Parts: sequence; C-alpha cells; structure tokens
Amino acid sequence: MPRIMTYGQNPAGATDTDRILHACMPIGNRKVMFSDCPSGFQSLKGNNIMLTIGFDDAEALKSIYHELAEKGTVSMKPEKTFLNELFGMVTDQFGMIWQLSKV
Repeated sequence: MPRIMTYGQNPAGATDTDRILHACMPIGNRKVMFSDCPSGFQSLKGNNIMLTIGFDDAEALKSIYHELAEKGTVSMKPEKTFLNELFGMVTDQFGMIWQLSKV
C-alpha cells in the first residue's frame, strides 16, 4: 500500500503544503520512494522523468499496470515487443509516466 506525506504534514512546517514530501510504494520486494521538488525548482509535470520497472513475473507486471491504469491514462497495453517479452506504459493519476517491462 502506498504511503504519502505532504510538505504540509511535516512537523517542522513548510510552505509547499500541497506537494509531496515523501511517498513510498512497494513494488514486489522493493520500495520505490518519490518526492515533489519544493517551490523554486523548475520541472515539467510528467515528462521530466519516466520510471521503468523490470519484472521477472508477467502477472506482477500486469497487476501493477492495472493499478496504475485504473485512475491513469494508458499509452501502451502490456504486449510483446521486439525488445521485451512484455512491455506496457501508463501515465498515473499524478502525471508520472511508468514503463513496465518483463525482463
């Protein structure tokens, strides 16, 4: 289950109260952690980074894909490509682009 803490929830206080200070999402046996840049840093929402996660198991890939796609936008449904046994791409509800690859 993802955990999210905003800058506004920081006990030390912050001005960027609606931005994410820390988010942690388990993916398989690993934790992936994220944060928004504080104000003053220039970034373009969504296209500033694409995260690619490699999976050993096709069912795990499909499960994560469906969770992200539920409130997101599908760019490519998981399918066989010239490079991967299974590959899919989805933009989540927050504008982050995810590439999911069975390696």
